Amino acid sequence: MTQQTDRAAASRVLSGGFWIVLSQSFVFILVFVAQRMILSTLTKEENGTLFFERRLTDLLLGVLVDFGLNGVVLRRVAQEPGRAREILSSVVAFRLAMWVIAAAIAASAAAFSGYSALDVIIWSTYVLIAARTTLLRYTFETPYRVHGGFRLVAAVTALDAVMFLFVTSLLRNILSPTVVICAYAVSAVPGFVLLVLRDRGRTFAASAVRVKEIRSVVTEALPVIVAIGLIMLHGSIDTFILEVVGTPKDVGVLGAITASVAPFLTVVPQAVVLAAMPEIARTVRKHMYGGSENMIRDLLRFVVVIGTLTAAVSAPLMEQFVLVVSGGRYLQEWTQFYWYVWTAPFLGIFIVFQELTVTLQRRRVLTTVAIVLLSVTVVTAAALVPQYLSAGAVYARLGTLAVASVCCFLAVRHMVADAIDLLFMIRSYILIGVACATSVVLLSETSALVASAVTCVVALVTAVLTQLLRPTDFHRVLQLAGKGRSTHE
Repeated sequence: MTQQTDRAAASRVLSGGFWIVLSQSFVFILVFVAQRMILSTLTKEENGTLFFERRLTDLLLGVLVDFGLNGVVLRRVAQEPGRAREILSSVVAFRLAMWVIAAAIAASAAAFSGYSALDVIIWSTYVLIAARTTLLRYTFETPYRVHGGFRLVAAVTALDAVMFLFVTSLLRNILSPTVVICAYAVSAVPGFVLLVLRDRGRTFAASAVRVKEIRSVVTEALPVIVAIGLIMLHGSIDTFILEVVGTPKDVGVLGAITASVAPFLTVVPQAVVLAAMPEIARTVRKHMYGGSENMIRDLLRFVVVIGTLTAAVSAPLMEQFVLVVSGGRYLQEWTQFYWYVWTAPFLGIFIVFQELTVTLQRRRVLTTVAIVLLSVTVVTAAALVPQYLSAGAVYARLGTLAVASVCCFLAVRHMVADAIDLLFMIRSYILIGVACATSVVLLSETSALVASAVTCVVALVTAVLTQLLRPTDFHRVLQLAGKGRSTHE
């Protein structure tokens, strides 16, 4: 790519990432308030029931309805804009049909396991139309994402959060697992309806559905669905083991950690990755892999640094966070929240890798890493969960993602040789290790606030010394931000 083209692409990524980060930060604040009401009202046993029903449904719908299509569809629409309506209409029809099947299976599995089939059906509806689940709504958002129109995407995502807080507040005195699930489902309806009305048939039309297109997209996604299924199972296996060897209370603790912390860790990585992938897809089509190396390297630098800084700042404050978000109900388990936060940099690396393999059509690589991820998860969860229960699930998740991140780095180096080298990997782990060690030592010697501030400074200095963060990065961001503002003006 020329320098001018590179700046234009970086500007679009920055602008798109900015709007997604802004909306997701707003969403996190609102959901934080709503989660505080939920976690401080539901008992640990009730929260365990809620978490298990959601996990079961997410796994089945994630495999059968997601089907690994998003990356394939995004790349096709970016590279073949003239066929966008046909591609998207076919995907919408396929997902609606698969949703009926997946929801029926999930409801049957829930009833067989002694849980509420009605809860699962309602949650299945939410999963289909919600912003966070990247299923039907993501398909309608694809044209905006491809062309950098992230303002509308950000707006409807924020609307979901506003509605969720509003409905949860109205029903606060009668909260139960079923009521919470209903609140989620109701909150997603206005944003989805607004997006469909705004679309005016440009994304979906029954006349544009093509069986041949469905067959083509599904065939291309088949290697992805195997990997996605393995990854989804990795995310759920600790819950299933904990449900067998533990109590609903133990599952409730893990559910509280996941519900309150996990969304916060993925906000920035997902924002930047979703903004960057259309640019990488366009670059690969025009220049093959040439020209994409710098963007991929910068993307990995960014998620490593931001993930580490996120953990460095927030981990020492987890005791206070748990006190606020749960009204003290989960204060005894605050160290589990602490260690879960340190999955942030590893999670960011995996998010980049997962989307990159689909964009570059290297799905066998994704499947290989997914097999390693699931294998390590099974071993660590089987070893740690029976002995340490919810804490064991957290330790297993942290260890698994750390191992997986090494595989992701090596796989990216295999796919795009010039993007990163072994020294880049070493520098990344030095940054994460120094920040984590600093946090642990300071937290035992000083106040949480001091530990948070000092760990953040140490992480920033280490990032600069390891050249993962460069002085020119600040200038570049400010320059591109100024260019983005002048463009919109």
